[in-house]
Amino acid sequence: MAHTSFGIFLNEIFNVKFKSNIDEELDYFKNIGYSDYRVGCDLCEKGNACGIKTNIGKFVNTNGFQLNQLEIDFTNTWYDDKNELKLKMMYETSNKKIIGQIYNYYLNFDKVDDDIEYKININSTNICNAGNSGLTSIFWKEPEVTNGDFISYISPNELTDIKNVHLCGQCYKWFITVHENTKNEFIKQNPLKYFWFDFVENYLHELIDFESKDIKIKFHDYIK
Repeated sequence: MAHTSFGIFLNEIFNVKFKSNIDEELDYFKNIGYSDYRVGCDLCEKGNACGIKTNIGKFVNTNGFQLNQLEIDFTNTWYDDKNELKLKMMYETSNKKIIGQIYNYYLNFDKVDDDIEYKININSTNICNAGNSGLTSIFWKEPEVTNGDFISYISPNELTDIKNVHLCGQCYKWFITVHENTKNEFIKQNPLKYFWFDFVENYLHELIDFESKDIKIKFHDYIK
């Protein structure tokens, strides 16, 4: 399905091939194939967490392929023919001023009671222990203790490294209401963009070779 392909998020073709002696890693894609989908709002950290299959297995025995050819696989999956793969639309901005404002709100949100949830599963027997399935904001980092304080977010100096942030629909509507005239600084974004970037970074990064070192650098600069 073209609308689920990695290619719609790339502005040029990237040719790659699998490295040698990685049969064990490639067997996973041939026999199981699910990859983590963890896409949440950079402000409230709510979103979707599930397993999604890709068509990467079909390229395992080839001499090479294009990253642009990667697509979501619906065959024999939990979401096959059930229309169950419903993902939260995101609203993305690269405006540095707005990124700074969202960061400041995130720091305040982090102080709010973590037990506050925006929905419950009424059929669950363990409603109060839902958790957030590992979803984190781009502002989050591995916790550390600094001067006696428990820090789990990046410093303001690190904001310069962030190219864009994305908000869920609820946070987006709230933000543009509080900050008038910022609506045009956001674009509605297909959340599969973030899945594909994470898929290459977390699953394929160590398994593939690019045509050249320069192309590899160019690609990773593009998805950062």
